[in-house]
Amino acid sequence: MGSREPGTGRPLVLHIGMNRSGSTSLAAALRILGFRVGRHEVDGTRISDIAESNRAAGRPPLAELDERFDAFVNFAPYRWFEELDDHYPGSRFILTDRRLTDWLASRERKVRLNQENPDYDRDFNVVDHEAWTALRADVYARVEHRFAGREDDLLVMNIPAGDGWENLCGFLDCPVPEIPFPHENKGKGLGHRT
Repeated sequence: MGSREPGTGRPLVLHIGMNRSGSTSLAAALRILGFRVGRHEVDGTRISDIAESNRAAGRPPLAELDERFDAFVNFAPYRWFEELDDHYPGSRFILTDRRLTDWLASRERKVRLNQENPDYDRDFNVVDHEAWTALRADVYARVEHRFAGREDDLLVMNIPAGDGWENLCGFLDCPVPEIPFPHENKGKGLGHRT
């Protein structure tokens, strides 16, 4: 089991979507709803690196972080979300989605920017539509298998297609805010991306 204390009043929310599929907008929406959101990095270290270190040491992936945050977004758990589900029962999982062609185009634009940045030292710097499509299909099949019959534990959201407060707030049992759903990163040099 994870180190999250029971009875904190709300479930742990875990984004298991792939990058370029609405994670920035989702993080902003969760913050508006009052969630403490860990997104991509914490204290200058990638959450995925912290999780991998914890896993290698035999600890729950989000050990200690789960005491600081109610929600985690954009930290690449699509590779091992099953383990998160085992360690954090009762959590709510959100798979962000978008049309395949738009997703591939957005990922390619991001890789091209990474390639132009001499300071970029991470591993997202090769365009490979075929591999990305296969990875996405694998992730979606695993999600479908893992959450079969558990619709209350999984929300699939297509933010670029218009999913918003009604979907998210219904899933998390939160009141719907009286402000528009955030659409972050829209039109910031990469076309429509969320």
